[in-house]
Amino acid sequence: MRGIVRSAVVIGAVLFGSVLGAPAQASNLIDSTLTTVADWQMDEPSTSTAMTDSSGYGFTGAIGDLVRRGMGHETGTAYHFDANWKADPVAARLVVVPNDPDGLLDPGTGYYSIEMRFRTSKADSNIVQKGQSETSGGMWKIGLNKLGYIGCHFRDVNHTTKAVRPQIAVHDGQWHTILCERTPTGVAMTIDGFRRYRSGALGSIDNRLDLAVGGKLYCNWADVGCDPFVGDIDYIKIRRDIA
Repeated sequence: MRGIVRSAVVIGAVLFGSVLGAPAQASNLIDSTLTTVADWQMDEPSTSTAMTDSSGYGFTGAIGDLVRRGMGHETGTAYHFDANWKADPVAARLVVVPNDPDGLLDPGTGYYSIEMRFRTSKADSNIVQKGQSETSGGMWKIGLNKLGYIGCHFRDVNHTTKAVRPQIAVHDGQWHTILCERTPTGVAMTIDGFRRYRSGALGSIDNRLDLAVGGKLYCNWADVGCDPFVGDIDYIKIRRDIA
């Protein structure tokens, strides 16, 4: 079984933009109130064309032709995203999960988290996202900047943006587990058990775009870069409040 890193949500936290702290502890309150709405273990055989969701909600993803499945490693299997950046169509190098009209794949107004395990040797790329910078309804993404620092980025319907990006380079070819959170009072990122929090409430985030794994789906290289991810992803899990 893959290890799962969970983080305690700090409601009314007093540490604004705090530095990395002690290893995050599991929160019984959060664990008991959140629902796993998507659980992609990425353990399908190499011939599979569908990324299976084991959460029970049925959010199946379409695996692009250039994404390799069944990549063995020490904890099971993973998907490999290669360097064919200018694939045509773009979706050939991605995994795409269709938008849910009920908004379960979006943060909405409540608590929302994305957990994943990955490895890469390339900086300046997007790993997973739903929506893009000018998307109506807001967006979220997890990606690396040019220095290889990984960050969580949330933008609400009013274009208010909150992001947290600890100065930890993760483009070292090693496996890393992260948890990205939008809480009622701010955003947080946990990297390999160490958590950083940034305060600031956001409004609703609910867009109609598909969820993309491996870079941007809506891009053309001329006007909008595709920010392709090159590396391996072990699993992705989304949890949120269910009203």
